[in-house]
Amino acid sequence: MPKTDKKAGSNLGSSHFRGTDTMSFSACDSPLRSSILIWLFSLIPANIFHYMTLGAAAGSLVLFAAHRQMPSLRHHRLNSAIKNTAEVLTRAKTECPRDHLTLAEEETKLAQARLSASKVHSQLLEARDACWTSYFQLIWKISQGLRDCEKQARKVETATLLIMEAENQRKLTEIISETREVINAVIVRSPRNDKRWYRPESDSSVLGHCS
Repeated sequence: MPKTDKKAGSNLGSSHFRGTDTMSFSACDSPLRSSILIWLFSLIPANIFHYMTLGAAAGSLVLFAAHRQMPSLRHHRLNSAIKNTAEVLTRAKTECPRDHLTLAEEETKLAQARLSASKVHSQLLEARDACWTSYFQLIWKISQGLRDCEKQARKVETATLLIMEAENQRKLTEIISETREVINAVIVRSPRNDKRWYRPESDSSVLGHCS
């Protein structure tokens, strides 16, 4: 019986020492871990949220720019620009009858831009079922075609607006000249410029002396 008590005591003693060892190690690890975490957090700059916000804003701008440059959206904007240019041409025909030949030429150029836009639309439809290699080749052709159509439609719109502004300036010049002619005619016919109302001072003085 005593031998068994000694073994039990030794087991209890060893388990006690092991428990104290683990507790001491855990107690030593906790300040070490906290110091490591503090050191890692000290490496992070104080204005990290500022950089994160700037990065998110820059990424959003890049995505927005890439989205606007999609061929389908560019083609939609091109059709809207061509439609607006056609409306400007229609208004210019009524306001500028003297320039009907020049406007007819601009209308022909706009029709060519419409034809090119239709061809680009056909290429967009072909790109739906194309393989990867053919797809990228079509996208390159589509981008080139869209750029040329946009440039052509912009030139037609600019030329038409310049014709309208020139006609407007001509009409304003005529109005100004006509108004000046009317004013000059009124000034010439005024009583001060009429000889019948002219009374020289010498005549009045002579009459006063005779009286």
